[in-house]
Amino acid sequence: ETLETTNTPHTTITGTLRRDDDTPTRFLTHLAELSTRGTPMDWPTAYTGSQPSQIPLPTYPFEHETFWLDRGGPGDVRAVGLEDTGHPLVGAVVSVPDTGGVLLTGRLSLHSHPWLADHAVSGTVLLPGTAMVELAVRAGDEADTPTLEELVISRPMTVPDEGTLHVQVLVGGEDRGRRKVGVYSRPEGTRQWTEHATGTLTGGAANTLAARATAPSPEAAQPWPPEGSEPVAIEGFYEHLAEVGYEYGPAFRGLRAVWKRDDEVFAEVSVPEEQTGVAGRFGIHPALLDATLHAGNFCFQSDGERPTMLPFAWTDVRLHAVGATAVRVRATVSDGDGLCVRITDPQGVPVATIGSLQLRETTPDQLRALSAASGGNALWAVGWAECGLDASEARWATLGESRLPGSPPGYADVSEVVAAMEMVEAGERPAVLVADVSAWVPEETGPIDRTHALCARVLDLLQQWVDRPKLADTRLVVLTHGAMAVHETAEVTDPAAAAVWGLVRSAQSEHPGRIQLIDTDDHSHRALPTALATAEAQLALRDATAYTPQLTPAPATTPEPLTLDPEGTVLVTGGTGTLGALTARHLITHHNARHLL
Repeated sequence: ETLETTNTPHTTITGTLRRDDDTPTRFLTHLAELSTRGTPMDWPTAYTGSQPSQIPLPTYPFEHETFWLDRGGPGDVRAVGLEDTGHPLVGAVVSVPDTGGVLLTGRLSLHSHPWLADHAVSGTVLLPGTAMVELAVRAGDEADTPTLEELVISRPMTVPDEGTLHVQVLVGGEDRGRRKVGVYSRPEGTRQWTEHATGTLTGGAANTLAARATAPSPEAAQPWPPEGSEPVAIEGFYEHLAEVGYEYGPAFRGLRAVWKRDDEVFAEVSVPEEQTGVAGRFGIHPALLDATLHAGNFCFQSDGERPTMLPFAWTDVRLHAVGATAVRVRATVSDGDGLCVRITDPQGVPVATIGSLQLRETTPDQLRALSAASGGNALWAVGWAECGLDASEARWATLGESRLPGSPPGYADVSEVVAAMEMVEAGERPAVLVADVSAWVPEETGPIDRTHALCARVLDLLQQWVDRPKLADTRLVVLTHGAMAVHETAEVTDPAAAAVWGLVRSAQSEHPGRIQLIDTDDHSHRALPTALATAEAQLALRDATAYTPQLTPAPATTPEPLTLDPEGTVLVTGGTGTLGALTARHLITHHNARHLL
């Protein structure tokens, strides 16, 4: 009756209380339901006589949980003829037909494997030697030779701060029950592989992954820690290692407890919680195996500061169980300065054994040189690589003054080019126009005036060229003579033309594909017609051979010590820019400069 009387077409009906729920909270909940459906509420009246309350914010950080898939996943490697290994470091494997061996391949970076950044030595991030052991053993499993008889690490593998490192593990053919194994890497964008470790694999059906030991070792029946062993304090252990060059982050700080008895060391080791999820995809997680070696530090008497040592030669490495996250370690000295390590799980089941591990001394300078040579944190230099030319020749003409022998008829300026293009059929138009800019300003002009005049004319040409849409399908070639040093610096005979290259490079970056740079010598004009048919943005012709610039890691060098007079003044040109500020700071903090201009 009420609804019919008010003639209301849309009405929200709610209660006030419920059976067995007659509290003020229930009443206010019903009012809230009305409010969310558009019924106006006088909330101050509802709270008349009550004390206003404030709802405090949480005192802990808000928890963020995302469900987006990580980019850059391996995808389906079977689509390109490979098999998926499921391994975090080498995701694909392919058999080698002529040897019966296998090739494992993967990609590493601090973006895809951020935990690797926790393994640095003297400021250089290195792939742990334990990771190379893990890779070799994993490759041996694929080739039915799971025992790592020997692995010699000849060159540490540096992990670049940026970019990706391609990694391959190659297992060769069988020779009397043994197979050779090698670990290689190359930075992305390069073709040269570096060999980091070589060794031999052996084994048979009795030691395959499926048949490895699962029974507790005889030591499992002994108490833990063993009788007669004394606990060793490990507080500050990793801080002390950092002082001598071993910069371990959380992922590699796995040593939990240490005991010692005579010349034996016992330890408990585990991986951090964030690595337990991925540990099952490894044979043995490299961070876990690396932490077991930290116990070996207590095997050696410290008679002063010890040099920085890295794993060098591994002998008789056997993996008995996979996926461990916490282990017990028994380490002893072997062969003077080597280590013998036995690893079990907390129940005494064997996990891995290392017959012998030899260490080798290294220095920070050696590590920095390796990093530079691998391109990881290297300076880059421009190198010129030979570039093959096709036999075909492009239809071309000249623009402006030209000294090119035998060149076809040309045009005086850009406006004449546009007018001529409108008069000629598309198939008869020149595809390339060559501006022989070295001939535009007399060589007798002084070097500074000639540079200013030549760059001004080239800049005017570029502005006119890119402003004409009708020339979008015609390539402009800026031709110089003696502007670039391909083999030696003496090749640069025209500094003004070299300045033109810097100008035109900027224009190329803004208008890709429309402008080309070619530098010639006295013997290369006959190769120009075929060079004009290539799409390389920059070319240098030397003795009729074409070269193109490429970025390559600069050779690693040890700079001479810089000695500054503390009372003298250091002049920094361009000192108000970003690089100038960095240079000034470096001079102050590293070379004790006190007076800067």
